[in-house]
Amino acid sequence: MNLVVDASVVVKWALPDSAAEENKEEALAVLAAIQLGEARVLQPPHWLARWQPS
Repeated sequence: MNLVVDASVVVKWALPDSAAEENKEEALAVLAAIQLGEARVLQPPHWLARWQPS
């Protein structure tokens, strides 16, 4: 599965403990799918993000 994620999803990855963030469970499920190789993130060439969770 190919995905394009926006900044609101990435914020939920970076701040998963924030009570104010809605749909964080769904965003974390997307991250898990990416980590398991079940999904691939597509990005515009000008956005060279390198996500490395701690």
